[in-house]
Amino acid sequence: MLQAGPRASSANYLVAHASGTALDIEAAPGDFTRLYPLFPEDGVLLHTNHFLAGIHPTDLALWAMPSSLVRLQRLRAARARTQDDFRALLTDHADHPHSVCAHPDPADHPCEQGTTVASVLMNLTEKHIWLAAGNPCRAPYEQLDIAL
Repeated sequence: MLQAGPRASSANYLVAHASGTALDIEAAPGDFTRLYPLFPEDGVLLHTNHFLAGIHPTDLALWAMPSSLVRLQRLRAARARTQDDFRALLTDHADHPHSVCAHPDPADHPCEQGTTVASVLMNLTEKHIWLAAGNPCRAPYEQLDIAL
């Protein structure tokens, strides 16, 4: 599906299976030749809003969202392993309001403000998804059963 058509903007896709297989695909504008897979490190995939594959001489995400580097560092340093670890990590407010749990920055123009609109935790082996609709520091996670 990702190879099927051209993209006008960058995108990031997480692809995983209950068998334990997972990869993250960074997609740059263009055709199928601009897809860059990333693999788990120590069984964990972490990604924020900038390219990690090292393919862009100019990554505009770092200009638009320099907090992406800080958020990635916070995620990597946490060494989360359990569902509770990840749940706590997704509410991290270091570098607030541009934190992992992002909130609107009142200093920004209203059209330029960003926020975390949803937070998702998945256990594909058990076939469960937990969704917090909004900032996970405020919205409770609700379990969605995806078992077929």
